Amino acid sequence: YKNGIAYFNISALSLALTTIAAYLLLSLFSYLLAKRATSSELVQLTLTFGGRETVLSALIDTGNKLSDLFTGLPVIVAEYQAVKDILPQAIREFFLSPGDFPLDQIDSLSCRTMLRMIPVHSVTGETALPAFQPEGIWINGQEKKAMIAVAPRSLSNGEYRAILSAALT
Repeated sequence: YKNGIAYFNISALSLALTTIAAYLLLSLFSYLLAKRATSSELVQLTLTFGGRETVLSALIDTGNKLSDLFTGLPVIVAEYQAVKDILPQAIREFFLSPGDFPLDQIDSLSCRTMLRMIPVHSVTGETALPAFQPEGIWINGQEKKAMIAVAPRSLSNGEYRAILSAALT
């Protein structure tokens, strides 16, 4: 202690190493304490469309109040990569860039009428997601009716690939 200032005799190397160690320790605690979806919040979602089937893990979200404006059906939000294999090749591009997709290039009228845009209001803003109604939806083996809105990006770090309303379970 000199002239009202506390001095510590610590080398620059020791200071750098203890700072790195403290950072790593805090990062480890943050990783271990991070909220992860529990098994009671996750369900098995099976979708069928055009004779194809996909099975994915879905998170039950009590805040998901999305519904289709025309049918009133609840909306499940799924990652594009999780559902692209069951979609007909002719409409896959619609889910990547719905505003630029020419609907008149679809031969089947039934395909045209099953495509929708679902308005979404969230804490990050407002948008619209392209959606479709699959032929079959099973949640933990129980058949349900819903629309599937397709998100262009990943919804989690791999824990789940879809988000559904608690009303569906």
